[in-house]
Amino acid sequence: MDNRTFQISQVSIEDFIGMIDEKINQSFAKFMSDKNGYLESKDFFTRQETAAYFGVSLGTLNNWAKKGTLVPINFEGRVYYTRIEIQTKLGLTS
Repeated sequence: MDNRTFQISQVSIEDFIGMIDEKINQSFAKFMSDKNGYLESKDFFTRQETAAYFGVSLGTLNNWAKKGTLVPINFEGRVYYTRIEIQTKLGLTS
């Protein structure tokens, strides 16, 4: 049997849904762990890194900056976002 192929026999639909739900939850937990680990690895993020982290466009970051939603800092003509600012936006700080 190919390792990308599987066969289900004598599994109730409820058990099958439970197995899928468990795998989704495990994958999501790993994704969030990886994402939080990335966030903890740096103190400053470029616009591109911040946009990718939030899954938004650079235009959205500009709109957030104009509204004060996520406030960037300017340093030597470049725009950065701090880890603290991002964590605050995500509600990860108290």
